[in-house]
Amino acid sequence: MPLDYGPGVGTERLRSAVASVAGCSLDDVVVTHGAIEALLLSCAASVENRTAVAVAAPGYEGLFRAVEAVGGVVQAVRVWNPGASALDLGPLLELDLPRYGAVIVNSPHNPTGLTAVSGDLVDLADRCAAAGTTLVVDQVSVGTLDPGAHSVLRQAPGSSAVVQVGDVSKAFGLGGLRVGWCAVPQPARRARIAELRDVTSLANSAPSQHLAAIALENRGALSVAPAARSNLERLCALVEAVSAGTWSMPADGLVAFPAFPLPVSARVFTDRLRERFGVAVTPGSFFGFDRHLRVGLGLAPELFGEALDRLADALEAEAGG
Repeated sequence: MPLDYGPGVGTERLRSAVASVAGCSLDDVVVTHGAIEALLLSCAASVENRTAVAVAAPGYEGLFRAVEAVGGVVQAVRVWNPGASALDLGPLLELDLPRYGAVIVNSPHNPTGLTAVSGDLVDLADRCAAAGTTLVVDQVSVGTLDPGAHSVLRQAPGSSAVVQVGDVSKAFGLGGLRVGWCAVPQPARRARIAELRDVTSLANSAPSQHLAAIALENRGALSVAPAARSNLERLCALVEAVSAGTWSMPADGLVAFPAFPLPVSARVFTDRLRERFGVAVTPGSFFGFDRHLRVGLGLAPELFGEALDRLADALEAEAGG
């Protein structure tokens, strides 16, 4: 295996494997150092003439920081409310899109695991195309809970607006390879992303790309979905046992965002959970929703079961004062 600089856009084998997942041509793919570089480059290529970027909220921090890092101005647009069964893209569809360099949507959604309704996502892609606005769709977790889930480029084939972002971290637990991608059907936008990459990371390592290609080529055998579905069933049982409220059941992805009857703030509870019970979850206050907890579904079921038992013990301890 040659260890010199390879093609800046990625090896042909890896781009072909990505294309089969993303639903595009291998020529549409630019390989990046993880999804975060894909987001950074997508934003940088989109704010050169219009700096406003609408970001679907709540969302994980990287979506907002990528925009700010390239000089964009973030406008958070809420697409989720507690108890919803799908992301609501209505507020994004109502924007004056010609004012925006980009719109960023995360589906499957972090922290809730909800997805956008296919028709709404296609409608948003069409409107962004008409407005000359980039639609960046972060889909790093697509298919991890629902193996039948489709990438945005299978829903809106060849869209001139869409940049689909993915990686091998969430689906395969291969974050250390630092392999992500942008799937970009629009040639000028794809060329600009590739140009910008010359001044960020230039190229990925050959061994990392080789291993990532093997994982993608064998994604059926390596799927985390059975474990994630098993873990979700156990989490549902706990939520139903301790909380009378409704919650947003994840449709895809490796996170859930249930609310719990916490007598203290989520931040205080998660600190105590980690220190006293050895379990880590993310407080909902990080996303603007206190009393919610973001729970990862990607653990091996036996470990997840043990962690869930400890979470139940911590909730009982808090309730008892």
